[in-house]
Amino acid sequence: MKPLINPIFQTSNFEIKDDRVWSYSRSANPTRTQLESELARLENAKHGMAFATGLAAVDAVMRLFEAGDEILCYQDLYGGSYRLFEKVHTDKVFKYFGGKYPLSKEEEPSQYSFITEKCKAVYIETPTNPTLQTVDIRRMAEIAKKRGILLIVDNTIATPYYQNPLDLGADIVIHSVSKYINGHGDVVMGAVCLNNDEIYDKLSFIQRMAGAIPGPQDCWLVSRGLKTLQVRMDRITETSRQMAEFLSKHPKVASVSYPGFSGVISISLKENTEKEALRVCNATKTFTFAVSLGGCSSLITHCATTNNVIMDRETRLKIGVTDSLLRLSIGLEGPQELINDLNQAL
Repeated sequence: MKPLINPIFQTSNFEIKDDRVWSYSRSANPTRTQLESELARLENAKHGMAFATGLAAVDAVMRLFEAGDEILCYQDLYGGSYRLFEKVHTDKVFKYFGGKYPLSKEEEPSQYSFITEKCKAVYIETPTNPTLQTVDIRRMAEIAKKRGILLIVDNTIATPYYQNPLDLGADIVIHSVSKYINGHGDVVMGAVCLNNDEIYDKLSFIQRMAGAIPGPQDCWLVSRGLKTLQVRMDRITETSRQMAEFLSKHPKVASVSYPGFSGVISISLKENTEKEALRVCNATKTFTFAVSLGGCSSLITHCATTNNVIMDRETRLKIGVTDSLLRLSIGLEGPQELINDLNQAL
């Protein structure tokens, strides 16, 4: 008998057999193992790993590096990752670079003087959160490999449906599973996918020893959410394209950022003040003023006071987070309902 739906192994420990495959759920649980294999298949990876949160996944990857190691980060970075780097992993040296890298395809990697001998990895998001810049993963991978360093890519916004960084040369892929992969706003989880056996062994040890693992119930919920990833992303992307077109013509919108796929849109208002941005957030009815993204319900967020609140204003403005920047997460509601709601709020 084979169940059509993977069961939940809601247990903390197992009877020990000779093969010792299962013993304690911190080390391995069949429900989590099933999800990890599904995550690996999504990213065309040899190994998939599930963590308690997206930041727990980022933290585990950062534990691969030693004190004094330099890690290059694309400057437009999720605020939670920025806080983790600046406030927790203070023994490493994080160097931030902006949108001018990488330059043309003709430029030789040897000219990238910002990559020193102490550099061990490049960490990027693409599209970035919240300004939605895209980074050339293949070009970054070429540069990283010629310098003998790792390329780590946060693929949360693009999702494996639209982008597989490992196929483009990345070494490690990170996800906030809480977002599109789960897709229903009822689970907090992270993931790491990779092909390298040696790095996987190190991360497995970190995963077991640090213990930041998700429970079997959450793993089961994510496995269920994965079954609708394609249909959700198709619907969300089509609605987002309509929304981006509407916003690009709105008289109160100064700029619109949308990469053309997935469901995150960022806008800056012509009245570029925090007060006006918060007024719009509180005036919506279908959109909910809330953090996070990637669920069935549409959300609106004021980036300067939520996602990027840890950054000083000068740093925020440098990466394009204006005082009025709003991040929209498009859900599964009807496109006209969302357009009407944002129109009346604006």
